[in-house]
Amino acid sequence: METEVFRQYILNFINKYFSKNFSDLDIIDIGCGPCPLTDFCDTFEIAIPYSGEPIREITFIGNAEFIDEIVDKKYDVVYSSHLLEDFEEEKTVQILKRWSSLLKDMDSLLILLLPDQKRYRKCCEENGSVPNQSHKMEDFNLNYISNCCSVSNLKFLFSMEFFKKDSPIQNPYNFLYICSPLKQFNVQQSKKRQN
Repeated sequence: METEVFRQYILNFINKYFSKNFSDLDIIDIGCGPCPLTDFCDTFEIAIPYSGEPIREITFIGNAEFIDEIVDKKYDVVYSSHLLEDFEEEKTVQILKRWSSLLKDMDSLLILLLPDQKRYRKCCEENGSVPNQSHKMEDFNLNYISNCCSVSNLKFLFSMEFFKKDSPIQNPYNFLYICSPLKQFNVQQSKKRQN
């Protein structure tokens, strides 16, 4: 649901970055839920999303932790909103490598819209709502993601904490992290070398 709030901001960034309309790009939304980033992007979701809300036709169904074993296509933009925090801490770097292996080249973008967990919990307390129990890490935040992306051979391009006063969109806990691959990385090839 967060995608709805930030969609235009993210699509504007994509348009400026590629100097062409996002409709001319190959985009996948990982963990799309009921509202993917665009109406025409490929979507990836588990068979029955925990939101319980109906979803339009899904392009790929499976576990996002092993997405590179399911999706055989490359993308200009790999986007995910509020999914990475649902995995255990020790899996974050490997998942980022798998997701970034779907990128076409070093000019492609990995775009992550994520919650700052402490701010998210505080917001839930203030609203009297129950926090999402799928979130695995208490210290999930921009610094954590930045560090994980750095060791995942991803180059930082842009970030925005939407809870800062100078943010173009005010939100109590969301942040955006955008990066691109430093080199092409194939998880399957890496596994073969290790065996």
